[in-house]
Amino acid sequence: MYKPLTKFLKKKLGDKVSKVRLSNRLSDTVCVLASDQYGYSARMEIIMRAQAFADPDSFGYMTPKSKIMELNAHHPITKEMLRLVESGEDDERAAELGHLVYDTALVASGYVMRDSDYKSYADRMYKWIGESVGVDPSAPIVEEYPEEEKADSEEEKSDGDANLKEASSSSADPASEDHSEDSSEDHDELLYRSRTRVEDEVFMATVSVF
Repeated sequence: MYKPLTKFLKKKLGDKVSKVRLSNRLSDTVCVLASDQYGYSARMEIIMRAQAFADPDSFGYMTPKSKIMELNAHHPITKEMLRLVESGEDDERAAELGHLVYDTALVASGYVMRDSDYKSYADRMYKWIGESVGVDPSAPIVEEYPEEEKADSEEEKSDGDANLKEASSSSADPASEDHSEDSSEDHDELLYRSRTRVEDEVFMATVSVF
């Protein structure tokens, strides 16, 4: 019954897996990855990758086909992938779903993703997230500003222009400067006259005493 799906996934995943098969030991999980007889476990693979003198070429040659993909035959996602494959209505979507299930199971099983697979995994995730919320993640980004920020910006600009205009008019008005100077001179003259009058009165009072 599930043979079309297992063949389809093996073809699409290529050398990432040695076999795709159904499993009856899974309850809630849609898929797990297991190592075959001669493959590395997830922990051993991490240790091998961390070796300072590890040869990436030989390591990649030894491990690509060492994982077995086990699918939960009763999971709704597995049934949906089977429906897409059998109907042939959307092979691209079925392939993307298969890759996404594999990559998620890879991380959940403790394995390390290939360096070349990180971007494709992220792209698929963003695409499916975008579809789930009804947006296109590849759409161009348009910067938008809230109306309040626009109003505040325009108000600050108008206040700045008004202050600048006021400062310019004050510095460019010579009549106001002349008026200030005249007022200062009049004030000094009044003080001088007042002081002179007081001195005269004191002098006359002194003369009258003698």
